[in-house]
Amino acid sequence: MIFEKCESTGNDFLIATMADLEYEGITISPEGLSAVAQKVCDRHFGIGADGLLLLDEPGNDRAGFGLYEKSDDAHCRMYLVNADGSHAEMSGNGSRCFSAYAAAHGYGTHGGDSHKVIMETLAGIKSVVLTADTRGTLHGDVDMGIALTEPAEIPLLADNSLDVPAELLGKVRKGVVVNSGVPHWVIILDSHEELESPELASQALALRFDDRFPNTTNVSVVVLDSPEHVTTRVFERGADETLSCGTGATAIAAALHGAGLTKGDVSISLRGGELSVALQSDGTWLLGGPVHKIARCEFDL
Repeated sequence: MIFEKCESTGNDFLIATMADLEYEGITISPEGLSAVAQKVCDRHFGIGADGLLLLDEPGNDRAGFGLYEKSDDAHCRMYLVNADGSHAEMSGNGSRCFSAYAAAHGYGTHGGDSHKVIMETLAGIKSVVLTADTRGTLHGDVDMGIALTEPAEIPLLADNSLDVPAELLGKVRKGVVVNSGVPHWVIILDSHEELESPELASQALALRFDDRFPNTTNVSVVVLDSPEHVTTRVFERGADETLSCGTGATAIAAALHGAGLTKGDVSISLRGGELSVALQSDGTWLLGGPVHKIARCEFDL
């Protein structure tokens, strides 16, 4: 079975098509794809990745995979399975990696020096515009839509406030919750020294399962460097701490902007590199960053 591996700021994904899996005799079910993801994404016994992305034809409903929004404009459908086998609504970095794979396989439309891919996801219709700079480095901008801020949309078991304090490193911290495709709890620290604390990871990972989040949550721990720049570490529901997270960067920008702490355009420094997030005139968020194909791998399932 052939998989391609792609990364954006260290957030890495394996990508294949549903058709290829079917050709290999893989059972196309949530359980079947969970088993495949856990096997190939294992960093010791598999190829290794934060998640598995699968390309399907648009509108191709499959039993058990949830309600995908359909569009006559969509070029393809994206399925995302985390490294631990859990299924996720979408990924910001993953959607940009996926679009590069889709474009290379004939999906999407050309427009001058750019290539646009529109995809169906469990978080709605997402569009990515791919461009290459003079050195050939591929860049992807994905329209992440409007960040959801109603407790029922997160989902969050709380009153109408999205200010959810968190106890972290022995102090109660300001926390803001938004849904940028998946739920995110953005928690503010006081310093870079706290961000590098050896106790941070275990405590942040535990917060993902706070009882107030019925679907669990991603956790983004941030230091506000300026109104235009934030440094963060991200802890995801299905992949533990990752080097980068596109939905997390978007959630950070939306949460901090909503709290009056940042401007509409903000740079996010993650363990794996820099992502940009910009507030557009219609209230949607544009996530931008590099995309890099690592390898084409043959793996024995």
